[in-house]
Parts: sequence; structure tokens; C-alpha cells
Amino acid sequence: MEMIMSKSKPITLGAAIFYGGLIAGILDAADGFVAYYFTACFNPIQVLQFIASGFYGAAAFQKGISGALGRNRVASTKMAATAKA
Repeated sequence: MEMIMSKSKPITLGAAIFYGGLIAGILDAADGFVAYYFTACFNPIQVLQFIASGFYGAAAFQKGISGALGRNRVASTKMAATAKA
């Protein structure tokens, strides 16, 4: 059996952290949208603020959609970076 070697370049640590944070953020938000919509009737902005509050505390609720989206993304990336270490 002939072994085929990939010619693609290996992924860098920075790219792995970025993509890991992106995937974690998307899955976390999707799970939160579904779970909290059906159980507590939260809208998506409230869900994202709630997710971000796990990392930022009460400050996550002080800004509207921009704070929810930005803080959720930063929190997911930081969690992916610390999981690697």
C-alpha cells in the first residue's frame, strides 16, 4: 500500500488558537440560543451577554449587541488559548 503524504503546510499555534476560539464561540452561542430560548425565552443578545458574563462578569451586560458579540468572541479565544497551555 502506497502512503500519500500531504503537501499542506502545518497549522501555526496562532491559527490553531484563532480557529479553536471561533469554533468554540459558534458552538457555545448556538447551544445557548437553543437552550435558553426554550427554557427561559431569552433573545439571542441576552444569551450572548450571558455567555460573556462567565468570563467578564456583570460588565458583559453593560453594552448592547456590540459588547455581547465582541466579548463573547474574545472570551472564547482566551479560553482556547488557555486550554492549549
